[in-house]
Amino acid sequence: MRILGAVALALAVGIAIGATVAGGVSAQTAPAAYAIIDISEITDPDGYAAIVNNAPAGLLAFGGRYMIRTDNITALAGAPPKRFVVIAFDSPDKARRWSESAPAKELDALRGRSARWRSFLVDGYFR
Repeated sequence: MRILGAVALALAVGIAIGATVAGGVSAQTAPAAYAIIDISEITDPDGYAAIVNNAPAGLLAFGGRYMIRTDNITALAGAPPKRFVVIAFDSPDKARRWSESAPAKELDALRGRSARWRSFLVDGYFR
């Protein structure tokens, strides 16, 4: 009987550990995406102010949220950008749909007239 109890206990512990590990792995399998916006130079500060004030509204429909939105940057190697933005999305599809949306295209046009910049999407994982 003792052996049967020990086997049952070991089996229960193994199942619990396996469920915990499997849950952690499955939580990391849904890829997220990040929109990166690197502003190297602001050529029209007044025009750029309109972007800063109007940008958040276009994110909400796609579940986007700011992770980083700053001009407080310390260079470690090379010249730092003037402003840096990271926007998190739950999926690459939502990030792409946001980047192709009318609000994002409108902000891109404003940014093009007031700054030198680049942007790109990066797939990743939330932790």
